[in-house]
Amino acid sequence: MKSLIPEIKSRAAPLATEYISWGTFDAVELATEFVAGQVVHLMGLPDSTRPELVASAAATFDMFGPDNARYREAAPLAAATMTFHSREVSRKTVRPGSWTHALYEAADAGDIGEDDVVPLMSAYTTAAMDTTTHGITAALHHLAGHLRYFKELRAGRLDAAAVFNEAIRLDAPIQGFGRGVTRDTRIGDTPIRAGEQVWLSYGSGGRDPRQWGSFADTFRPGGDLHLALGHGPHACAGRHLALAQAASLLEALAHYGTRLENAGNPVRARNNILHGWETLPLTITPDRRRTSRPPSSTGT
Repeated sequence: MKSLIPEIKSRAAPLATEYISWGTFDAVELATEFVAGQVVHLMGLPDSTRPELVASAAATFDMFGPDNARYREAAPLAAATMTFHSREVSRKTVRPGSWTHALYEAADAGDIGEDDVVPLMSAYTTAAMDTTTHGITAALHHLAGHLRYFKELRAGRLDAAAVFNEAIRLDAPIQGFGRGVTRDTRIGDTPIRAGEQVWLSYGSGGRDPRQWGSFADTFRPGGDLHLALGHGPHACAGRHLALAQAASLLEALAHYGTRLENAGNPVRARNNILHGWETLPLTITPDRRRTSRPPSSTGT
């Protein structure tokens, strides 16, 4: 991941300056373009696959929710996505040296089966896009409502990673996930038997007053304690990439922009387990003095 940081930053800076030049922009559109472009590049997929990957990711997450109307509508879309991947992704179409190419090398070495390559690749492209996009959008939402923190980020007194971590504590991109209980246990006063299903609520955990007291619902960046990226053996495999992407884009926006504000009414995205916005209009004031000077590693 350390070797990827310069490349991620080099992609963030020109995209940030482009959107800043518009004055008003949709934070969801910005985050989606940045994250999806980076993931498609790292996985070595044809750029033509990007629209399909972006369009189908939300449907895949709907499949993890309850058997409701949204679940039933998403089922054929999710199935079509796997068919699309199997048709478009092959040894001939992926970029040499990419992460998907490494999966094919693992298949050649006998570490995984040939049929495992596309499903493994699909798991990463799905999980690494919508969640990171919603996390970055949440960070921009909170920064737009707290000019003080945007100024501190801009001045280098606040770490961009801390902003992202605090944003996903309050607004976990995945609000919860089911887990199977392997042995009889107890949570509080509730006995749970082996084999039963439990729902781990990241959204509720991030706002637990027993952990954060009276500030549980307050945006106060400075720590990295939360459950939004899982924990222990269930920690998110893509958390380091998500953090690097978020920090790079936030640093670039704070470097080239002087003021970030809300520009209208945001619209929430509807999904069975994802938590984020469909649109989030923001206005940013450009810093004319910094248009030719790239941001440093500290975000100043």
